[in-house]
This record gives sequence, structure tokens and C-alpha cells, in this order.
Amino acid sequence: MTSFPPPKLQYKLAVIDIQEHRQSRIALWRSSFMVGCILSLGFLFASPLWRVKDRSQIQIDGNQLVGAEIIHDVLDFHYPQLVWTINVPTLTQKIESLPSIEVANISRHITPPQLIISLKERVPKAIATSEGHMGFLDIDGEWVGQKFYTNVDRNFTLPKLIVHNYQPNYRKSWVELYKLISLYPELKINRVRWNQSGNLFLQTKIGKVSLGTNPSRLEKQFEIMLKLQNLSDRVDHNKIAYIDLSNPNVNLIQKY
Repeated sequence: MTSFPPPKLQYKLAVIDIQEHRQSRIALWRSSFMVGCILSLGFLFASPLWRVKDRSQIQIDGNQLVGAEIIHDVLDFHYPQLVWTINVPTLTQKIESLPSIEVANISRHITPPQLIISLKERVPKAIATSEGHMGFLDIDGEWVGQKFYTNVDRNFTLPKLIVHNYQPNYRKSWVELYKLISLYPELKINRVRWNQSGNLFLQTKIGKVSLGTNPSRLEKQFEIMLKLQNLSDRVDHNKIAYIDLSNPNVNLIQKY
């Protein structure tokens, strides 16, 4: 004999069955919606609308002395690229590898898709030769070959100070020396030269001055040069080969 559930139990079972079907349909709808959203977003992010396609979409700011062509060459940017996927830190390192660039910052612009590059250039303070090559020195003693300043003749007044035979190991001396040259404009120093032995020579208002190799003496040596401003009133300038201040406590005038 077959037994059937009572009517109330049948009703409850039917309600549960309806609810389960409803939950299944809702879950299926949610899954379909999420898949649709993901596919739509994937299509949106991969759309050509967000691609950097040519150089016109790379904006360079702050390059007064460094030509845009140098920046594009060192970037070696492969077009097209989605703006989201561009490796900004790597591009920044490439630009800052240029000796004429002190700092570079790169930001993405979404609408329209662009790269915006902001540069801080090294400002030449002197025309300088190093190992037989012509270039420039900045205030921190960074030597920059002239090829890295393609706009220097057009947009910049060349420094009047000339430095000969600069070497990287003279950086400490140069930083202190340039500070003192700026503090004592009345000495009218227009040339700086290191000889093969590392001895420092200056061309000044009072003539050629030898300062030796010890940068710790520079401040004292400049004070002495200031006191010798009127030396030409006592000694014929044309007879002086150079003034030896390598020992600031002993002033020697070397004559021809």
C-alpha cells in the first residue's frame, strides 16, 4: 500500500522546489551578467581608443636645452601600446640615463591617451673639456658632452667660464671652486685649468694664479687673491708668469 504525504507537506515541498528553481535562475543570471561585464570591460580596456600610437601623443615639458629627438631616441618607444600597460619606471630610468637630464617624471593621461614627460635639465655653468672632448659642466660637477645639448646654441646664452682638462675626480674641487667664483665676481675669473699633475690654475683679474692640489685651501686662497687686486699698481702685469698660492701662507710671484 502506497503512502502519500499529507497536503500541507506537499505544499511545503512544492514551495521549496519553486524557491530552488528561482535561486538557480538568479544565480545563472548573475553569472551571465558578471561574464558580460568582464568581457565588456576587457573589450573596453583593449580598445584602440586607449592606445599611444605615435609621437604626437608623447608630450615633453621642460626641455629648453635638450632636443625632443634625443628624448624619443632614448625612450625607444614601440608603437602602439595601451596606455595602461606602459612601463613608466623603465621609461623614466632611460631618460635619466642621459647626462643632460637631472630628473624626469612621467605621467599617464587617459583622455586622450598621452604620456606627459616633465624634465629638469642640468644647467651648464661652464664650457669644459674632458679627455679631449668638448662639453659642459653643471654646478654639481657633472660633465655633459655637447651632443646631449642639441638646443644650446639656439635657446641658451653660453657660459663665459671655460674649464680645461676636467676629470670626474675633480668634482669636489669644482663644487667648492664654483661657489667661490660666484662669491667673488670682482676677481673676474674666466678660465680654470688642471694640468697633468692635478695642479689647479685660474686666469683672473690679477693674472694667472696657481692654487695647487688641495681643495681645502681654496677659501683662504680666494681671500688672498682679493687682497692682491691692486697688484698691477706695484708690479708690471706683463712680467708676471703666474702667482703661486699653492701654500696660502707664502705668496710667490713667478716672473718671466
